[in-house]
Amino acid sequence: MVVLFLTDPVYAWQYVDDESPQNKLTVSNNHILTSDLKTKLMVRDSYLPGIGILVRIEVVRTDGNIERNLWDAVATLSVDNPNVNISTSRIVLRNGLGSALVTFTGSGDFTLTATVNGIEDSRLLLDLSNEPVSSISGTLVGSSTVWDGIIHITDDLLVPSGHTLTIRPGTLILLDGVNSGSAGTDIDVKGTIKSLGTALAPITFTAYNSARAWGEIHHDYSSPSIYQYTNITRAGRSPGGGHTGSGPAVRPVGSNIVFDYVSITDNDGKVMQSSSDSDLTFRNCQLARSVMGPEMNNTALLFEDSWITEMFGPDDNDGIYIHSQSAGQVVTLRRGVIADTDDEGLDTLGSTVLVEDYIFRDCLDKGISVFDGQVTIDSALIVNNDIGISAKATSRSSARVFLNHATVVCRDFGIQSFNKYNPTDPSIEYFITNSIILAANPVYTDYDPVDIHIDYSDIGETWPGINNINQDPLFVDSANNNYHLQENSPCINAGNDNGVASVQGYYHNEEIDLPTNRNGILTENTTWTPQEGPYLITGEFTVPFGVELSITPGTTVFFEPDATIIIKGQLIAEGSEYELIHFTRTPGTNGTWDGIHFINTIRDNRITYATVEYGRSNNGMIGIENSNLLLDHVILDNTDLRRISTINSALIVSNCVFTDIFGPNEPPTTDNRSEHIWGSGIPENGYFIIENNIFGTTKGHNDAIDFDGPSRPNPIMQILDNVFMGGGDDALDLGADAHIEGNVFMHYYRDSYNNATGNSNAISAGSGKEYVIVRNIFFDTDHVTNIKQDAFVTFINNTVVDVNKAVVYFDRPGQGQAGRGIYVDGCIFWNTDLIFDEIIDTTDITVNYSIIPEQWHYLGTSNIDADPVFVDPNADFHLQALSPAISTGPCGLDMGAYVPDGAAVCGEPDKLTYHTDATLFVGGPGITHYMYRLNKDPWSQEISVDIPIELTNLQNGQSYTVYVIGKNSAGIWQSEENPSASHTWTIDTSYKP
Repeated sequence: MVVLFLTDPVYAWQYVDDESPQNKLTVSNNHILTSDLKTKLMVRDSYLPGIGILVRIEVVRTDGNIERNLWDAVATLSVDNPNVNISTSRIVLRNGLGSALVTFTGSGDFTLTATVNGIEDSRLLLDLSNEPVSSISGTLVGSSTVWDGIIHITDDLLVPSGHTLTIRPGTLILLDGVNSGSAGTDIDVKGTIKSLGTALAPITFTAYNSARAWGEIHHDYSSPSIYQYTNITRAGRSPGGGHTGSGPAVRPVGSNIVFDYVSITDNDGKVMQSSSDSDLTFRNCQLARSVMGPEMNNTALLFEDSWITEMFGPDDNDGIYIHSQSAGQVVTLRRGVIADTDDEGLDTLGSTVLVEDYIFRDCLDKGISVFDGQVTIDSALIVNNDIGISAKATSRSSARVFLNHATVVCRDFGIQSFNKYNPTDPSIEYFITNSIILAANPVYTDYDPVDIHIDYSDIGETWPGINNINQDPLFVDSANNNYHLQENSPCINAGNDNGVASVQGYYHNEEIDLPTNRNGILTENTTWTPQEGPYLITGEFTVPFGVELSITPGTTVFFEPDATIIIKGQLIAEGSEYELIHFTRTPGTNGTWDGIHFINTIRDNRITYATVEYGRSNNGMIGIENSNLLLDHVILDNTDLRRISTINSALIVSNCVFTDIFGPNEPPTTDNRSEHIWGSGIPENGYFIIENNIFGTTKGHNDAIDFDGPSRPNPIMQILDNVFMGGGDDALDLGADAHIEGNVFMHYYRDSYNNATGNSNAISAGSGKEYVIVRNIFFDTDHVTNIKQDAFVTFINNTVVDVNKAVVYFDRPGQGQAGRGIYVDGCIFWNTDLIFDEIIDTTDITVNYSIIPEQWHYLGTSNIDADPVFVDPNADFHLQALSPAISTGPCGLDMGAYVPDGAAVCGEPDKLTYHTDATLFVGGPGITHYMYRLNKDPWSQEISVDIPIELTNLQNGQSYTVYVIGKNSAGIWQSEENPSASHTWTIDTSYKP
């Protein structure tokens, strides 16, 4: 048990024996908060035998913060599989956090358990030995790439400008390395990397052979990028430079990058070398066991809640080295630990740095070294270093240190003004208040002592200044690193904060920073900000009609169990790419909250760049009823019930990530309620657009999207450019007219948890509705679609590969009325023998211009039975140049999914012709109507694609181009700024072919 006594406002604390495995924290003086400490194990959800993976362990309080008062606790590791061996079973935690690169050998799945002071946490790791490995090098092609599984990078890889590489949770990236030198494999980034790991499935970059470190991730004036829950290890065999001359693991040059829950550890070189107007944000990161930490020049830096530890070597093993920055660049270190370095903890050179609430400990040289520039330190514990703070300056330059509320206890010098190179006329000044400074020589200067200004401080020697004292501060137990003050310490009320008596030293104000409570009804327009937060919802919090709640980037909103926000007015929650808004449960709690619910609000409601997690309700973690809502760049995670529920609402969901609903060995908890999106109805003049999202896996009788809705000409649902990762039931279970275009559907099989009577399909199409399905890829599924209940499907330019059962089926005995039929045009069916099944006499099937087994050719015209010649039949379904599917689809397009969206024009005359008339045809996947113009003439009226373009009385000697824009089956027009065009032809009446 840990008991803390509050003495206005300092805490003194002591350890008391208690047989309980839980450490209880009690605060007295009429302010009582009790909380269990928790062990938090962060590790991959899978492993490859012989490949080191990072095991990170934290001990956290109920507010979610790491317990930094816990010095050098030891975590023990164990596995429950006797066939698995572990390279180490012991991890030392520096102030509540520690890690190790652990190698597991043997085989089989196992549960890893970490125990700290009797408090356990466990994670299941799956053996990846039998999983496929994708090898890659060179330049990524196209505009985007998505990685998952195991990636082996065999040579340098370029993410080019304009390209986005998205890395899914749990991906293992192995890079080839070298034994020595600087020629390890690199990832060069000019585009964007989105490394989107999760707490349960971090992403790993590490060496293919753990004895051979790879090179670096080099962001070279790249587009803004993010790494979250990502581990980067065994790098640094890259070109050297900077303070140590060693190569970095990560090299940002002129780039903006966010690192959130990232660990960069166990490298042969330094952690990072940053330069050229880079802008870096670190949150909840650990940098460890490398030659040194980050070295940065001309770089803006926000370094929050992050640890730098264990930088060992022969020389220059700083925790972090910060050179000068450009005008306007801010460098801030806040709420972290730098520990166990063979040189300085923080080393600066001509920079301006703000340090808030930091621990610098066990640095072999200095805790903080200041060479020119200015360092401001507010609340710091600087202990067990040879020197606490040392400042020096070059000739005719200055170094200034502002120190407030610090506890400095070091071996040789507390603070020091040092003459390093015999400079001419340097200026070195200290401004110290409310601090405790103890050392063999607490204050030392090679210059005039009047430049060291100390007030309201306890110094281990007599020093001039206002109300300084020279007394034993009466630490609770400094020999065991407990620098809290006893109740009778002379440092209590000996400080001065803006005229108010305060406590000297670091532990001057250790009250728990409780969130701002919110419940009841909001009465006026209000803005929530990270500076005034976090915010705690303790019950039902309502934004009523006529009132607007705005939430700014970086704000966190915590919810107590069963708490909820109800929006009847307007919610504008707009984060940014690198400052997400977080809606989550209160740290340290295990329950769930009741979600965010929009009821009868047709205002412009928005949630963008946010995470929403642990909300659990049958009405949705986000519920919309008779309302309007945009969700964009939102991560929806950690709930086993509907992520989104929508009733008669206008909804756009774009660029979002829906994580897997259940873990690898976790059974589903519900039947038909553990779904990503569920709902019905679209209001008149409304919309239902699901675009460019990633839908993680579902299990059992649960669909990714389950929706019933209206028919044309009313607004219909649009499912566009999404990736559906797999499940035990349907990706789309629909009873609504729909336009489904540009998606990837994979890995949908009926699993052992699905006890319903139906099958598993990519798309279940029913309720007598009309479905237009175009430009999609269907890969490795039981079925593509079940067409039932008198529904009809238009199926154009789709690619279907490795379907295990019937691609399309119409009638299942006992399941109601059969489907009406299907029209297929321009599709590829490959490695799939059974195309149609459960056909009845009235089933209407037409197949034209498709690659399909010969037995189905009688269903239409211009079909072929041939190998489509994919780039990679297992992974890349683009067509090679010799493919028989090229230009043999409808309207001269290719067969398959990789054709342009919008209208297609065909039937033009030859490029040189004597004809003065022409007939052109307009088609295109999912296009129902069009408008055209000839050269620069005005646009025509809307015309059905069943009616061709008839041109007459064309002029001799004139060249003509027809431009077309198409309207798709959802009523959405192609942009006039980006029309489709015929080839240009010229009329020469004298021409004789």
